[in-house]
Amino acid sequence: MLDSIEYAQLIQQAMLPPPEVLEQALGDYFLIWKPRDLVGGDFYYCRIDEQGGLLAVVDCTGHGVPGAFMTMAVNAVLNHVTSALCADDPARILQEVHGLLRATLNRDDRSEAFENGLDAGICYRSWSKPGLCFAGARFDLFYQDAGETPLVVVAGDSHSLGYRRSDSDWTFRNHWIEAPAGRIFYLTSDGLLDQAGGPKGYGFGKRRFQAALQKQRDESLTVQREILEQTLADWQGDRPQRDDITVLGFRLENERSGR
Repeated sequence: MLDSIEYAQLIQQAMLPPPEVLEQALGDYFLIWKPRDLVGGDFYYCRIDEQGGLLAVVDCTGHGVPGAFMTMAVNAVLNHVTSALCADDPARILQEVHGLLRATLNRDDRSEAFENGLDAGICYRSWSKPGLCFAGARFDLFYQDAGETPLVVVAGDSHSLGYRRSDSDWTFRNHWIEAPAGRIFYLTSDGLLDQAGGPKGYGFGKRRFQAALQKQRDESLTVQREILEQTLADWQGDRPQRDDITVLGFRLENERSGR
């Protein structure tokens, strides 16, 4: 069984976009991807074409083997939506994924105990104009500039995708954010925010995450990743990892990398 899961780990990793694709889409970036088990329910997705680059961070129901099965299904749905319907409208992509998953995963004849879905944050940047379009399903986008300016939180919609209880008619919203030189964007799944630690075993939390980002804002993204990983490890201590963790930070370049 362990041999099978280890092989499944290779399959899941092969599904993820390689570093050179992320670099072409985003420019300078860092990534923390830590499944709780050998495989997990978090994954990241990236697509580039002649018009622009699309990035998604996705947190599926569960972790371990069930979560990994969900990532394969959701990755296939994302490939279909971005190939056949649209790849430049994050809100519409969320809408289409929501409808397709509700239709396939949570049919009326299944037990109500079988409830599956996901949360996601999607960003799109066009090569032809500076800036970023973001839409979130229970995901927020964080960004900050160098110096003393405050960190900004762009709230996604408080609505998950695919669940039977989710509103089938929910309309997701796009947010347009300017991207001046040096602005850094961050997406995180709730695995980091919910990680228990500290003297009383509380979750790491959004406030502590934001404070950590602000404290390291003038460091390179490579150093930011190292500091954030160490901050989380210090908080976690000897407590076990509770959930899959994904954090992605990036600084857009004005031109497509390698173009």
